[in-house]
Amino acid sequence: LVDWGVIYPNFYAMALVLPAVALAALIIRRAARDPRGAWILLWLALLVCPGLALSHPNALLVLLVALLPLAVSAYAGWAVPVFRRPAPVRTRVWCVLAGLAGVAVLAAAWVALRPLPVRDFGNTWQPYQTTAQAVGEVLLTTHALRDAAYATAVLVLVGAVALLRAKTTRWYLAGYLLIALLFVFASGVENSPLRTFLTGGWYDDQNRLAAATAVLAVPLAAKGAVVLADLLGSVLRRVRTPRRAAAIVSIVAVLATLFLVSQETTVRPAVQEAAKRYTLGPDSDIMSTNELAMFEELTDIVPEGSAVAGNPWDGSAWVYMVSGRTALFPHIQTPMTPERALIAAHLRDAATDPQVCDALEELNVDYAINSGEL
Repeated sequence: LVDWGVIYPNFYAMALVLPAVALAALIIRRAARDPRGAWILLWLALLVCPGLALSHPNALLVLLVALLPLAVSAYAGWAVPVFRRPAPVRTRVWCVLAGLAGVAVLAAAWVALRPLPVRDFGNTWQPYQTTAQAVGEVLLTTHALRDAAYATAVLVLVGAVALLRAKTTRWYLAGYLLIALLFVFASGVENSPLRTFLTGGWYDDQNRLAAATAVLAVPLAAKGAVVLADLLGSVLRRVRTPRRAAAIVSIVAVLATLFLVSQETTVRPAVQEAAKRYTLGPDSDIMSTNELAMFEELTDIVPEGSAVAGNPWDGSAWVYMVSGRTALFPHIQTPMTPERALIAAHLRDAATDPQVCDALEELNVDYAINSGEL
């Protein structure tokens, strides 16, 4: 998210997902033992969710998917005993109503946080690989046809097996697999209403879901590292190595191996690729030195109060950031009024079409800019 697209709000929101997941797990665990002690955590959760939504709604959707298995398991732990043994009718009614309310809240959030309706499935990101290749990218903890991340792939696999063996943490593995499944749909399933229904909250964009998969893989990788270190420590203790020395050697060996493998195979290439987005030079992707010089001159050319027309796809939206002058189209999804739509489609006809001139005068557009990169 700091490489592709440079979506800082989404990057910040995704950094809050794991603490929010942990908070939800603590609430449910505390509520099972002492409901009164869970209230303070619940109030904290009510502050976290609006913060996530304001930072970027994508992260709130990730949180919903990741916590769905936890919510289902907690509900089943309450509802199954109610219906298995004799219970008051009122209790059973409340149990059913609670389940229906949960489904309603999830459905409402899924619809409300969707940026585009399902019928617009042809206007979103298209898949770039087959379903089998998408599954392979999940297993190798990579995306966008990049090289496999073998170090984290091994750690995630080992951590997944460990969580599968521990009944109390299987819900987290299930949440990770759900997010991974959504990534498979976004990157490797043909475009359809079903695909957009599942992944439309992320614009069917595999990059956003790849980021979510990576974030949720972190605890799995950490668990895998602990398991491998414990395994190596047990081997060292069998050859009569002191317990403390075995622990130190195993931890250092695992971390050193992971550092060397990951740095050379994935981290260094990723950093080099991301650096291109932030390098200012004659051929830079986001803004070249010539473009920056042109935008800096606008302060002397365009008077205050005048707007500048341009195509945001070629970088003209940088007008406001560099010069402070108003950009008529500050974003690729600028709301289109009739005047804006007329200027966008027929600015070239201003010399012969009086309606274009009227629209330009209405919006106080005196200048147009083109970087020449499209």
